Amino acid sequence: KRISLARRYDLRKTIELVLDVLVDWKYGLDECMDGMKKYVMIFKKYTDDKHDAEVFISVIENYICKRDLDEDFENKVYKLLTCLYDNEILDEEDILNWADTPVDKAMFV
Repeated sequence: KRISLARRYDLRKTIELVLDVLVDWKYGLDECMDGMKKYVMIFKKYTDDKHDAEVFISVIENYICKRDLDEDFENKVYKLLTCLYDNEILDEEDILNWADTPVDKAMFV
């Protein structure tokens, strides 16, 4: 039901809802990556072009920065990025563009 509701929202809200439903953020990095791998075909639909990929990675960044995740999770974000890359959800250019984005130009508030 949530995914069908997500279709009515803008891209950012849609990605947020889909991540809420399909990824288990509260248990740890491995569980989070399991959700990314399990639903890879769904996530790929939200990273088809450069702009969509920018929004997708900014939503991921927002989850990591604003949720009460344990320090171990935050110190291993590189593993999540590797998972997104290895499963072709994001490509190298997407990740490098995100990494090069100045802090004051971040897409989340």
